[in-house]
Amino acid sequence: MRREITFFLGLCLVFAWAASHAQADTSQKPSTFERIVERTLFGGSFGVQFGNVTLINLSPAIAYKLNERVFLGAGFTYQYINWGQTPFDAHMYGTRVFPIVDIWKGIFATAEYEWLNYPDFGSLPSIRRNNHAFFLGGGYLQRLNKRGGFVQFALLYNLLFAQAGAGQGAYNSPIAYRISFFF
Repeated sequence: MRREITFFLGLCLVFAWAASHAQADTSQKPSTFERIVERTLFGGSFGVQFGNVTLINLSPAIAYKLNERVFLGAGFTYQYINWGQTPFDAHMYGTRVFPIVDIWKGIFATAEYEWLNYPDFGSLPSIRRNNHAFFLGGGYLQRLNKRGGFVQFALLYNLLFAQAGAGQGAYNSPIAYRISFFF
């Protein structure tokens, strides 16, 4: 876990360094803080499901706009799952980092590294395990405002799924669908 936290903090430092060395196009140069705020988008995704299985997913994220077509982002994920009639419930949490590249008129490509910590109910007593996922994919993003905000519809494939084995990790399928918002 230290490695993931160190990686995430390093990524934040790279964002801050890049923002402090960016050049403005105007004669009156805004402060470094103003440039960072102007290019930073907040958002993420969420989901809920109720019924035999209850699922709550909260995935806040932050994205930094390098230019009009390239965003670098990072976020956290929390999921709660309860399997209805059984006494089993789970809390999963983790981090993720990702770039988003708008290739052509809203068609984008992305890659995402995600680390999740989840309980392994196959072991008694239950222990927690780590799941590493590397998603590649793309989809469509619709711009929401002039600042660069967008909603994205993504289809992703987890390249590390076979490494964990079906049913052995935090996911039951190598394919993931996402809808995310950034403002």
